[in-house]
Amino acid sequence: NDEAAAPGLLKWWDGNGAIRLYDHDDQAMLLEYVPGNDLTDLVQTGKDDEATMIISEVLNTVHLTNTSAPPGNLTPLARRFRSLFEKAEADKATNPASLFIRGANVARRLLAEDMPSFVLHGDMHHENVRHHPERGWLCLDPKGLYGDRTYDAANTLCNPHKMPGVVQNPQRLSRQATILADVMGINRERLLSYVFAYSCLSACWSLEDGQNPDHALAMADISESLLKDAKVYPASFRPS
Repeated sequence: NDEAAAPGLLKWWDGNGAIRLYDHDDQAMLLEYVPGNDLTDLVQTGKDDEATMIISEVLNTVHLTNTSAPPGNLTPLARRFRSLFEKAEADKATNPASLFIRGANVARRLLAEDMPSFVLHGDMHHENVRHHPERGWLCLDPKGLYGDRTYDAANTLCNPHKMPGVVQNPQRLSRQATILADVMGINRERLLSYVFAYSCLSACWSLEDGQNPDHALAMADISESLLKDAKVYPASFRPS
């Protein structure tokens, strides 16, 4: 269940950068009402950089504010990539040049590196951040993951997905990645690597659900190209 960790996570955050949870049972959650718009409006009005800054600050808040023991039912980041790893294994026999094999190799390399683990939102994008008139920008609809905080910024760079004319642009991806990396204090090339791996994973989910994977595949192509241009696409990223 993709939502199983949400109640415990929202309670753990206790309103710091996130909407408040008032009550819940196995079927529903009673949540704080946040009347303001989401961040898509800013992108639509030419304030893409501002939207990315806000997401960066929200991520800093939810990642770094609470240092107590995290909830126990979070999904390890490695498990989140299971669909990509399975797709890559299936492609090895029939399509050794598969994008999914390259994406899985990048994901494994990232996951194998010794990085501090944080409680992650798991689905951070423009529609999941809304404005509260008194408490500012707050995130909602967390999935509840645990691992490298760089991952939590990757999906942001693939959104707003309903605006492909804006998002599917190498210059835009490069610029917004720089903003996220600077504000969050993370490595920009590592972030772009996560964008590539995540885009491949997102395409797998789309294929599994019978949905169109074209946006995710486009973002995989763009991010892979930027990695090659930055010369951080070593042989270990490629199919063995």
